[in-house]
This record gives sequence, structure tokens and C-alpha cells, in this order.
Amino acid sequence: MPGGAPIAEAARPVPLFVLGTARSGTTWLANLLVSHPRIVGLTAPDHHGIHESHLLDHTRYALPGRMTCGEFVSRYSAEDYYALAKVEAGELCAAAPERGDAITFFSALMDLIAARAGARYWLEKTPKHVIYFETLLGRFPTARFVLIERGFERTLASQLAMFGRTESGPARRLAEKVFRYESDRRSLHALARRAPERVIRVAYERLVADTPGESSRLLRWLGLDDEPLQSAFAPASSFAGGDRGPPPMALGLRVAAGLLRLAFDVVPLSLERRLRSRHDRRAATALPLFPRRAR
Repeated sequence: MPGGAPIAEAARPVPLFVLGTARSGTTWLANLLVSHPRIVGLTAPDHHGIHESHLLDHTRYALPGRMTCGEFVSRYSAEDYYALAKVEAGELCAAAPERGDAITFFSALMDLIAARAGARYWLEKTPKHVIYFETLLGRFPTARFVLIERGFERTLASQLAMFGRTESGPARRLAEKVFRYESDRRSLHALARRAPERVIRVAYERLVADTPGESSRLLRWLGLDDEPLQSAFAPASSFAGGDRGPPPMALGLRVAAGLLRLAFDVVPLSLERRLRSRHDRRAATALPLFPRRAR
């Protein structure tokens, strides 16, 4: 270790990952949790509150291999995530190992943020992290996971409304979204089976119907004082109806989506995850993913 004193192991903050497929309520849930004084996360209004790090699906691929802390900061400091952290290079490198990979230094960065805030947990949420659950389990051995799921049709409708306008045709867009939903859903269930003692599951619909009750259940599981949780940020809704959610899908679209689900469910999850991680690796050509902004 370099000259600075690392955070004592006994006092080290606990990583807390909110995991769920895109448009399933991950942002809202994360914003609720970071409203507790013992949970900290990086937030900004232009990110709808909690900011996604994309550590596993982008950053570690764009910054491959081992490096010094100085090398990490010189490249990662262009990221908006680092700007929100407000941690100086000297402070980070005094608390981090002399050499490591992007995950090593990200973990040290989040530990510093939590220690500075007096928080027991630091929270991160990136929906694309779901398929990397094995890496999360291995690299963050003390981490705890809050898994949120939302009904298929409403999640799919929200994904198509928010992310579906691309150059690919409607049939391909639908297949891509159903593939994403199913591979994420199956990964969430695999994580819950692998580490049940480190996982708590949340149904989006239940969270909407009884936010105070579900908030209390989560805080009890985390061993934190029960107090009201309230997001400080406006909902990131895909529809003008806001909490009413997306309208029902047309019958033909529902049938096509259902058939695609059946088809993807017979594909081995290991293959689905490999295909997606290969796509992520090829797409992660450079940093920053989110340009740094003056704050």
C-alpha cells in the first residue's frame, strides 16, 4: 500500500448493488435507498438521480488490465462519475493499492465516498451489470444485492418507448428487448440461487402499492434504522402518464413477444451472457462514456 492509511477492514463500507433489467424501477429504488443517511450513492438531476457507473459493461473493458492508481485517474477523471465523486487523485491513491485494475480503484473510490459521508453502505446501480453477477460476487465478497423485477409486458413497453427508436427495424428491436429482459431475468434468479443470504428481492408492483412497507422491509434486511425513504428526484418515466405506466400492448405484439420469450428460454443462460458480454467488450472502445461536466 502507498503512504496513506487504507480504510480499516472492520470499518470498510459495504457495497450495495441494485440490480434489475432496464425500465424495471432500478432508478426509483436506488433513489429511495440513497435517501437514507447511512446509504450513499452518486446522484445528479441530469442523471434522474442515481448515476450509473457502467463499471463492468464498459469501464473495465475500456481500461483493461492492471495499472497504477495515477494511470487510472488520468483516464477515468474524464468521466462524469468521477466528477460527481469529488475525490482528488492524491486522496484516492493514498487509500488504494499501488496497482490494480479498474474494479480495484472503483471500489477504493466508493469506499472513500462512503467513509466521507459516514455511510455504512455505498450504492451502485447499472442495469447492464445483471449478467455479470458472477464477477460481482467474486470481486465484492461482502456486497449485498437488492433485486427488482417488474412484469414483462409493462417493462417491455417501457423499453420500446424509451430505447426502441434505433436504425434497426421493429422486429429486430422487439427481439433485442425481449432477449435483454429474459437474459436479465434469468441472471437475477441465478444470483438469488447462488447467494440467497446476500440477496433481497423486490417486486416493482409491490413497491408501488406499498412503498413505506417495502422500504421498511429493505431497511430491516440491511440492519438500518427504519425511517421514511423518499426520492429527491422526479420519476424517469417513459410515458406522459407517469405512475400509470405504459398502455397495454397490441395483441399481435404481445403474441410475438411471448413467442420470443419461449425461444430465448431454451437457450443456455451461459450462452446468452457470453453473447452480451462480447457485445459490451466490442462497444467499449473509449472513455468517457459520460463526459465530465463542471460541477
